[in-house]
Amino acid sequence: MKNNEKNKFSNEVTADFNTYTELKPYIARCLQLNHELNNPLAGIIGYCDFLLETNQNVPDEIVSYIKQILKCAERMEKTLQDLSQIKIKLNEKINLSTLLENHE
Repeated sequence: MKNNEKNKFSNEVTADFNTYTELKPYIARCLQLNHELNNPLAGIIGYCDFLLETNQNVPDEIVSYIKQILKCAERMEKTLQDLSQIKIKLNEKINLSTLLENHE
């Protein structure tokens, strides 16, 4: 590898490392939020499902409200799953150990 190519590669590795360093706290917070939000969300979805399955003598208006709550909770759940997938893809994209091995 020529000196010019080494410098370019070194600059790319440094840029990737800096990007990773800047994003690391946000990635960690996303993981925490994912966990913190999924736990109560699972409870909301579970209780809604339970209420809909055992809706003996529940007015239609209340059933409609429960279905709307369930729909919103499932939408939030999907958003959290999407965020989790983005985090996984980001970790796969920024593989610093491979970059550093190639740099040496």
